[in-house]
Formats: sequence, structure tokens, C-alpha cells
Amino acid sequence: YSLDLAQAASREIATRLMEIRNEQISRQQQLEHYYSTRRGRRDEIQRVWRNARYEGQELPNSNSWSLPRDGRLEVDFVVIKRPMGGPVMGTWDFEDLLDAYKEGSMEEEALIRHLRKVSDEVLFLVEQVIRVLSVLKKPRLRTEMVVIAWARTLDWHRLKHVYEYMFPNEIQMLRERIGWANLFDETFAVGFYELNLKDVEQRWVAQELVHLSCEEPGENMRECTFNNADFEVPLFW
Repeated sequence: YSLDLAQAASREIATRLMEIRNEQISRQQQLEHYYSTRRGRRDEIQRVWRNARYEGQELPNSNSWSLPRDGRLEVDFVVIKRPMGGPVMGTWDFEDLLDAYKEGSMEEEALIRHLRKVSDEVLFLVEQVIRVLSVLKKPRLRTEMVVIAWARTLDWHRLKHVYEYMFPNEIQMLRERIGWANLFDETFAVGFYELNLKDVEQRWVAQELVHLSCEEPGENMRECTFNNADFEVPLFW
């Protein structure tokens, strides 16, 4: 979001976003408690109100910030509550939408706008998200599709499969907007990781990988390097 707070409509959106953020406090506290039971200190992670800037200046991650009457607010807003059920976009409606795009009667931007509007009422399936990615060309809009689907996908545990259809620069954009910690799913943690431990979110992911390697049987962290040198991760690193 990029909102001019002097405009009534934009200010209303900002007010509602702050209300929704407060509504998610309980879920964020649940996550913090869950991960705090594991070894090692956990740095504070911005899960909901991300990359917030007011008039170009970084905003602290605080629920006590008062919304000004003017100025520009920019923020990546993430809903961390995941759907447990609900209606899914119908197959016929979905196919008709893709056909309209393929036939040239709908531009990429219009397709994304329509899907965002539809996401207010129905959920997607990972297969549908992948189908949309297969026809979109612009990296910004391909990333936007995954952002839209993030909290509106029924089989969300399978969302990691979407990465196989994204380019590295698109995955990087996704990580910046939604966050490493939000994207991490311990149910599907298997994969290759390249982590910068100076970054609090990437360090958080590394901590979870070490924890899982201690919990799961067998040799889990393979072919590890640290600062480009071969490295065997100690059990209680």
C-alpha cells in the first residue's frame, strides 16, 4: 500500500489496516509463544506490518503509533491467519477468466485486479495459482499473484510448490513483501537455503532448520557451507 493520508479514502484504508493488524495480535502472540519454547533467543519479527515507512522514514513496529492527518504511508500488509475452509473459485469461472486473458480481451493488470477482487469472496487452490503464473509474463504481476493468494489459498501447505514456477528475482520480491519467517513452513521445510545470518528473519529460519535437524532422525543438514567453507552444523549450534 502507498497511501496519501490527506485523502479521506486513503486514510480510511489506513485506519482499517491498523484495525486488522490489531485483530491479528492474538495469532502473532501464538506464533511467538510456539517458537519461544525452542532453544535460543528469537529476535522480533515483523510478520504483519512490514517495511512500513512514513514520509520516507522507517516506522517502528509498534501498535501505539498514531495515524497522522497527512503525509504518505507505505506498508506491506500481511494477513498471517490462514484459511481453514471456505468456498473455492469454481472451475468454470476460473477457466473462463483464463480464456478471456488468453484471447486478448483482458490485460495482465486487469486479470490481477479481478483475481484480487475475487479473493475477497472465495479461496484459490495451489493448482490455480500455478496456472495463473504460467500465463503471466511481468515479474511484478507474477509476484503480486502469489501475494494475493498467500492468505487466500485453501491448500496453503502446498504453496511452496509455487516457487518452482517463479524466477529467483520474483522469489526475492516475495520474501521482501511477505517475509522469510512468514513464508517458512516447517511442514514442508525440505529444500535448499542460502541465508544471511545478519538478517533477523533469515537467522530465524536458520534457527528453525537447526531445531528441526535436532528433532528429525537422520542427517538432515547436508552439504552445508559457512562463509564459503565446508561446515558441519553442531547439534546445539
